[in-house]
Amino acid sequence: PTVCIMGPTSPRYSEGLYERGRVLRIDVDCGPCQKPECATDHRCMTAISPEDAAAAALDVLEHRLWKTRPIK
Repeated sequence: PTVCIMGPTSPRYSEGLYERGRVLRIDVDCGPCQKPECATDHRCMTAISPEDAAAAALDVLEHRLWKTRPIK
């Protein structure tokens, strides 16, 4: 299971990759910029709180969004 926090990355790069997880992303007027360095205030990342990430992780775990495999 995965919780992916997408900051400046375009959402098209994550389409279909996280079907068994959650993608956290905030729409901002300057993004997605695809830049490794922020020219302003990192609002695409700072708007996602640790509580948001924790809630997404709990959601993934509670809903078992992954497939299990038998142990050999």
